[in-house]
Amino acid sequence: DQRKALPLKSCSLTKPGSLPNPPRPRSVSVVSTTSQLSSRNPKDVLRHRIFHLSEMLRVEKANRDDNTSCYVELVGKADREKAPSIRQAFERINQRSSANIAQLEQRLQDSWAQLKKLEQRIFTSQDSSSSSATPAQQQLTTPRNSMSHQPSFSIPRNRTTETCIVEELLPSISESKENRSAQEASSKQILEEEIKQRVQELKAQLLDLREDHKVLEDEWHKLDESWKADKQQMMELLQEEKKRYYHLEVQVNDVIQINLNEITNLKHDLACTEEKMVYQSYERVGLTWVPTIFYSSWHPLSTLLLQNVLELHWAVLPPSSIYVHQIFLCTTSAHLGVSLSLLLYEHCAI
Repeated sequence: DQRKALPLKSCSLTKPGSLPNPPRPRSVSVVSTTSQLSSRNPKDVLRHRIFHLSEMLRVEKANRDDNTSCYVELVGKADREKAPSIRQAFERINQRSSANIAQLEQRLQDSWAQLKKLEQRIFTSQDSSSSSATPAQQQLTTPRNSMSHQPSFSIPRNRTTETCIVEELLPSISESKENRSAQEASSKQILEEEIKQRVQELKAQLLDLREDHKVLEDEWHKLDESWKADKQQMMELLQEEKKRYYHLEVQVNDVIQINLNEITNLKHDLACTEEKMVYQSYERVGLTWVPTIFYSSWHPLSTLLLQNVLELHWAVLPPSSIYVHQIFLCTTSAHLGVSLSLLLYEHCAI
């Protein structure tokens, strides 16, 4: 039998953002091959169809596995923003590939059922043809006839070869199904494990971020409280400094006023002392000047007065009492001088 595999386009993840639609299996090509092989044995046609469908199924499952591996790589390398779009695209492609695989498996099962029905018909026809032949006719047959009937014996031989081929194909297809199912299960398990691992890593990162956020929030609260305490302390210190400055200013003003008062008092005292000194100097000058003037003016008067008194006494008194009169005049002149000096002192005091 000639077995031809039709080329199929693989459905793979080319870009994370845009994913092409997977092509559907070409049923038209299968119909064309069946129409070309309609002249042959129907068994051969069914075998070719089964082989073709199994090959298409293998390619589709391989494409799905490639898409799964590509999705895992893209999810591992992509950012958080691109991961949902990649997941949605992969789900769409996976749904389409699963639908195609289910359709191909259904068609393959139908082909196997048709092949089994055809084999059962051939077996029943062969049994009926073998039972219709009588033993007498089989004995009367010549070697030539046996040679001529040799093609009729080729049917069971062909049947055994066909059944052998079918028996060989069935285990291989079942094994391929089992392998594909095992690979699919393993790929799904690996994908789930990787997704779970990724989710666990993200959860761990989220917990770390929450802990960091909590630590930073606690530190921020501590800093805020310390800043408020420092601010309050600084305001209190500032108020104390203001009060101290005010008291110092008052004290300085008081000291300055006291100093100014003392300066004015000293100036007044100095002026008074200067005036006293000037007055005393003038007083001293006056004390020395007044007696000299008075003496200069009083001396001729006193001499004149004394002469008049003496003349009067000489004229009145006798000569024996001249000595006594002289003593009287001296005493009177002395009394006059003392009285005049007292008058001068009182005048200066005033």
